[in-house]
Amino acid sequence: DWTITRAIGELMVRPWITAYVWVIVALVVIAVGALLWDRYRVVATQPPAYAGEHGDALP
Repeated sequence: DWTITRAIGELMVRPWITAYVWVIVALVVIAVGALLWDRYRVVATQPPAYAGEHGDALP
């Protein structure tokens, strides 16, 4: 009986596939973290006069 859960389980017991999955997860975490950090840094460095000029001021 084939199920997606069993197929994933079969793949995850193979060390090289597990390694690929961990590398992909690490890259995604780094990319998301970098985007969030960059967004925070850009917002934090804007002068106060910028707020509200373009309709994007926080309430």
